[in-house]
Amino acid sequence: MALEEKYRRVREDQEYEDARLLGWTKQAEMYNSRFAMFFLVVGLLTEYWTGVDLPGQIEEMLRVGGVIEMN
Repeated sequence: MALEEKYRRVREDQEYEDARLLGWTKQAEMYNSRFAMFFLVVGLLTEYWTGVDLPGQIEEMLRVGGVIEMN
């Protein structure tokens, strides 16, 4: 009985962790890494086509968004 209860708790804990979407979970880590790789590739392709480097692209995005002043 005690062994059965132990493995039931282990299974419930695993199901809970698998269902979590927020926080430090494997699923969130996987999504974040895929988004980071995608946007890095987009940034590098934009640099190749426009000649504006990554920091320049970020600066332009902040200027257009109104976060920093336009000169």
